[in-house]
Amino acid sequence: MHKFTCPLCPNKCQLTVYEEADFKVTGNGCVKGQAYGRNQVLKPVRFLTSVVRVNSKLRSRCTVRTDRPVPEELLEPILAELKKTVCEPPVRAGQTLIANILDSEINIIATRNIKA
Repeated sequence: MHKFTCPLCPNKCQLTVYEEADFKVTGNGCVKGQAYGRNQVLKPVRFLTSVVRVNSKLRSRCTVRTDRPVPEELLEPILAELKKTVCEPPVRAGQTLIANILDSEINIIATRNIKA
C-alpha cells in the first residue's frame, strides 16, 4: 500500500494505491488522480528544475527545467550533467539549452532571459 497527495489539481486528494489489488487507487476525486496514483507506483516520474552556470558578469546562474517528466532513475545523472554545463548569453526563456540530454529524449529548457 502506498499513500501520497495528488498534485494535479487544487483538491490535493489523498491517494492510496493498493499493489495487492492490481494497483487499485482510492481517494481520488477525478480520473487524473487515478492515473497519477497508478503511474507513481509503477513508473514514478518528476519534472526537474535546476540551474546551470552562465558565462556572464550580470548573472552567474540560469534557471532551467525539463520539457517532460523524468524517470526517477535519471534524476541524479541529469543533475550531474547540469553541474558541468556552462551556457553563453544571450539566453531566452523557453530556449532549449541541452537537447536530448543523456540520450533520454528529454530537453533542458531555460526559464529566464539573460542578456549578453
